[in-house]
Amino acid sequence: NSFGLKSQLGGSGTKATLLPDISRTVMVNRETDSVVFPNIVGREHDKFKIVQKISSETSNVIYVLPITGMGGLGKTTLAQSIFNDQQIERHFDLKIWVCVSKKVPIEELFKLILVHLTKEKVEVDVRDVIVEKIQNQLGGKRYLLVLDDVWDDNQALWDDFFTTLKGLNPTNGSWCLVTTRVVPVAHSVSRVLMMENESYPLGK
Repeated sequence: NSFGLKSQLGGSGTKATLLPDISRTVMVNRETDSVVFPNIVGREHDKFKIVQKISSETSNVIYVLPITGMGGLGKTTLAQSIFNDQQIERHFDLKIWVCVSKKVPIEELFKLILVHLTKEKVEVDVRDVIVEKIQNQLGGKRYLLVLDDVWDDNQALWDDFFTTLKGLNPTNGSWCLVTTRVVPVAHSVSRVLMMENESYPLGK
């Protein structure tokens, strides 16, 4: 019961199987950071493929790559490993790590990005002022943005968010990695800007 499982009869009516009760799934309000644990074992192939992909030359302003999978598969750990990779360090001018472990308004999301860029508390709540400050920080630089543990699948929010990012910095070659256990989130962020984005499903 503590894992949200319920007993359900199988197709023959003779076996009981345990299936997750999706209706009881809740968001876990947690905070992650970009610090990678040393000597991580596993996911080397996944890391290699993603690092090669996002460090190649591109012709779009920003690409989005969702990393999807159930909780506990290592999505955050994989993102941390990518974020701290030396090839990534050399390729991008800026790296931004934002944990989005609950649904937040778009202004709050921009504010979290600005906090990471300036390392200072943001006192203003006006979106136009916040995005102008972000634009000053980006300054035509190529960046990697990680949005970790995303739950919000609101298509309008992500269209709005990435359209603004594209307008703030016209430099080609930036990337956004989105880790999520919610498949509709991956679909929503993959459709933004009418780009040929794809999702990276994380297997066991």
